[in-house]
Amino acid sequence: MRWVLDVTVEKILVFAQPGDGSGIDIDIVFFNSKDIILYLPRALQIGLFSPFPNIWYAKAITPEGTAMRIAASFETLFSYICFIGAPYYLSKNKKQIGIWLVIFICLSMLSLYAMSVPNQGSLLRYRYPFFLPLVSIGLLGCLELRDIFRKKVRRFEK
Repeated sequence: MRWVLDVTVEKILVFAQPGDGSGIDIDIVFFNSKDIILYLPRALQIGLFSPFPNIWYAKAITPEGTAMRIAASFETLFSYICFIGAPYYLSKNKKQIGIWLVIFICLSMLSLYAMSVPNQGSLLRYRYPFFLPLVSIGLLGCLELRDIFRKKVRRFEK
């Protein structure tokens, strides 16, 4: 199994235009399976949380690119807020194997995309099918926490 992964890793090519401002970790090259495993935490960070706040309002090469960065910043901020509810939702539904399967598939694909797509704009578009279920899980948790908070406020008011 290891040789299959090593052969696959050798076949991966990274394409990015240096200096376009939206490349992320373009200097990273994987030489073996150990490199991939060591990069997984960073790949998850990129897959879940990019674009990062340091480029939200940075000027891009084109005015359209700058507008897209600003639009992406609101979307990213919304997802950050939604992720706050994910631990609560998962703790309440920890025996639901389907949810964990969805999370595993989504995190796996986000990691794969983050390792193979060095352009944040492209990554933002490619990751949607696997990113939105995670945001939705977090949003469900936030809504449940809101309902609990409202019930406690109503009890306190009585």
